[in-house]
Amino acid sequence: MPAGCPRDRDLPRLKRYTQSLELCLQFLLTLQYTENRAQHFVESYRPAVVGAFHASSLDGKLRIDCTQHALSALVMYLDTIVE
Repeated sequence: MPAGCPRDRDLPRLKRYTQSLELCLQFLLTLQYTENRAQHFVESYRPAVVGAFHASSLDGKLRIDCTQHALSALVMYLDTIVE
């Protein structure tokens, strides 16, 4: 539960926000290179790519800050929302 958000007040809005956040995180996970999504890389290079996040669905370039921001969002969700 987000800090400063009383559990009983405005529950419908909280549910909509939580649902929206979870949809955003689902999209974020589509930007992560998995074994299946890294098949176009040379086999010897795949271990360096798998797990990283790219900037957008149209930009497959890897940057450390994209991965850092994605992981920060996921950790913040786990720390703040998941009970």
